[in-house]
Amino acid sequence: IGTLRQWYDPADNYRVPLTAGQRIAVRVDADATVDPDLVICKPGAPAFVPGPQYTRDWLAAASLGAGQSDGMLFTAPVDGVYTLEARVARGGGRYVLTVRRDWERARLWLAEALR
Repeated sequence: IGTLRQWYDPADNYRVPLTAGQRIAVRVDADATVDPDLVICKPGAPAFVPGPQYTRDWLAAASLGAGQSDGMLFTAPVDGVYTLEARVARGGGRYVLTVRRDWERARLWLAEALR
């Protein structure tokens, strides 16, 4: 559970250790006043710097949909500690971030949640 505010608290970062080939499902559900996005950065990524160079070098996956829920399935290409970022696109308020590692159940859980 966290809080995002567009102008003064736009992102929260979480470190997620994964092994190569490991799959996870990630979902963020927010208050009606928040449009959250999800970003996964590669192991060793420095602090976010807007621009195409950072995206090209460090972005592993992103879910940038509109609405108060967002989610993605992700398979780690290499061993390492990935940075999962919940980021606000618009608005502000509370959110809940969930990561599931049980692939089959997680895949179904994510599909049901994002209908």
